[in-house]
Amino acid sequence: MSTSSAQVESRKLALHLGISGFPVGSAAVNKCMAVYRSLYAQGIDFQIINNRAFHRIDSGLDLKRKGNYEGLEYLYTTPSPYKSNSFLGRRASDFMGRVSEFFILIKIGRKENMQVAFYYPTNGSFLELLYYRLLSKVFQFKIIAHYVEYRTSFDHSSHPFEFLADWLYDKYFMKFVDAVLPISEFLIKHLHSRGYDGPLLKVPPLADFSQFENVATNKEVKYFFYVGSASYKEAIELIVKSFEKIDSQNWELHLLVNGDAEQMTEFKKMVAFSNEAEKVKCFSNLSYPALIKKYMDASALLIPLNGSVQDTARFPQKMSEYLASGNPVVTTNFGEVPNYLQDGESALVSNFYTIESFAEKMKFAIQYQDAAIIIGKNGRQVGLKYFDFNSYGEQLKELINKI
Repeated sequence: MSTSSAQVESRKLALHLGISGFPVGSAAVNKCMAVYRSLYAQGIDFQIINNRAFHRIDSGLDLKRKGNYEGLEYLYTTPSPYKSNSFLGRRASDFMGRVSEFFILIKIGRKENMQVAFYYPTNGSFLELLYYRLLSKVFQFKIIAHYVEYRTSFDHSSHPFEFLADWLYDKYFMKFVDAVLPISEFLIKHLHSRGYDGPLLKVPPLADFSQFENVATNKEVKYFFYVGSASYKEAIELIVKSFEKIDSQNWELHLLVNGDAEQMTEFKKMVAFSNEAEKVKCFSNLSYPALIKKYMDASALLIPLNGSVQDTARFPQKMSEYLASGNPVVTTNFGEVPNYLQDGESALVSNFYTIESFAEKMKFAIQYQDAAIIIGKNGRQVGLKYFDFNSYGEQLKELINKI
């Protein structure tokens, strides 16, 4: 047997289960992709299973049901990666996706090199995790859970049944997995408070920093840039009002925001009523290469976090991408931020989640542009150490071997 053949046979196989949308999609998909690519470089192959149609038919994407992205194999168990426009079509697609996934997992589970499955919850589904746990016992593979949000802290006022699902997940999921990848100190403390003493590895947001190199930039238009969901209405409002408060001179505010129809209507209304509306530009549904270009062309990047349980527990994926751009990040001193970034050195960090305080940091980026550029470069160095996907491959592989 040749050396190359032996190397191929020695590679272990890992699965992704749970959230769908690969190889392009939400921030959650980007976080998972970074983790899996780091492990692929360590000799572990991946089969990413998407059991739900995720993308809109009019998204402009050209996706097949099966493919390979950056060495990672992905598969949609649904008839198509694209969501049907009809309710019955979507329900039928979901059903067929689940049934097909079941038989595929049986087939994969019989492989001797099948070792571990990574699980990212779909809407905090505790029952889904129990289902995968049962299969893991039958086919003797381990489950590692991504843990990136304290879902019990979400606003469930209009979805009481979702609160029950999220409460069950936060309270009991750790009893049914073999290792956890928490994103924050808050979530680590929560795991310990629930009696979890198993293997864990804190993994912050990750990005491929090499994708941000050798990108042609155009700095002709100076702008602040924010990326986020329309559901974070309070944060967007703080940004818009902070922009109104400063003497923005010739700077603009660019907002890349996605959400459902109702959320987007409220967002657009907020922007329209701003007294700086003519300087606010709105974007949505950019491809990842186009998003990287927007990051690189920006003069400063905005990410206000408050002191709520929700923001203390999470750590937005865009922080890694912001830092990768090498442009100055304007943020607040809450949650995970003080564990990595220092005001005036590697970021512009506001001590308070107020319009006045955040506006002061935005004003600094305008008034002291040379200093802000240095801060942005320092932030990238911090990012290379903690937020580049290459930083965790060996530790993740050790975690797998430990379980």
